[in-house]
This record gives sequence, structure tokens and C-alpha cells, in this order.
Amino acid sequence: GEKSSQSSATVANPNAQRQRNSMLLWFWSLDGTVYGVYWLCMKALCDWWLEELLLVDHEMGWTVQFFLHKVHSWSSCITHNSNPLLEGHKCYAIQQTHMYHKLA
Repeated sequence: GEKSSQSSATVANPNAQRQRNSMLLWFWSLDGTVYGVYWLCMKALCDWWLEELLLVDHEMGWTVQFFLHKVHSWSSCITHNSNPLLEGHKCYAIQQTHMYHKLA
């Protein structure tokens, strides 16, 4: 209200002594309750979630790249192997290739 929007000459004077705790800005104190700590906690929580979002985005990209690497790895076992694979080994490699391709 009225009191929270008022300013004093002491606080407005940057060279005055012992003014650090004399008057809070309006958003630090509303109706006698201090909201600054709550605001800082919410700001920290918001920053934390933004960081988590960034990390999850990168981790998803890394995971997809890993699966694509496994597709390439298993495909190369089938096609670039100098020794022909046994039929069971070839089927397993094809199965692994398809599985990692679906995951990617």
C-alpha cells in the first residue's frame, strides 16, 4: 500500500551512514511480511529447472547418438567383416541393428 511505495531521504542518500537496514524496497516487504527470501528461493528453483531442461536436452541428443553408433557398429559387423558370419551370428547382428535403430 501507501507505506510500501514511500521513500525516505535517508535511503535515497547514498553517502548516509547506517542505512543498510533502514528501509526495504517495496517487493521485499508487503504488509509487514518479508517476501525476498521466498522470491530468491523461487528464482533458484526456476534456475535449477532451466539447467535441468538444458541437461536433459543434451542427454537425449547423446543417447540418440549412442544408439546410432550402435546401429553402425552392428551393421559393420554384418557387411564389413572379412570372415563370413555364421547364420545365427548374422541373425543376432541384424536383430541388434533393428533394435538400436528403433531406439534411435
